[in-house]
Amino acid sequence: MQSNRPQSRLNFIDPAYAEIPWYFHWLLNTLGAIGLAGPYLTVLVPCFAAVWGAEQLQLLFGSAAYGAVSALMSMIRTGATILGIEMLFTMYWTRHEWEEVVRRIIHEACEEFLQPWLR
Repeated sequence: MQSNRPQSRLNFIDPAYAEIPWYFHWLLNTLGAIGLAGPYLTVLVPCFAAVWGAEQLQLLFGSAAYGAVSALMSMIRTGATILGIEMLFTMYWTRHEWEEVVRRIIHEACEEFLQPWLR
């Protein structure tokens, strides 16, 4: 089963477990892809929330959003955007480290849970 599948970054199943059913392949590969996307989402969601919240507060204040309030909201939006971009670059360059961790976790899960089932 595994030999028929193309090799890609999102294929986390070890070839030794090629005989497991396709739904286990699908489940483990989905969990691996979520594991790879999780760190990106934990950076993007708070930064998006800060920018969106500052924009909504500026809209809430309406015409009163001038001077210090407007400057504060602009600084929050700019800071959150710069922090988000910087964190994404940092995470992009360290992605190989957590990809290896995700692959090791899935391999250990296959050994622990599926090996007795395959025997």
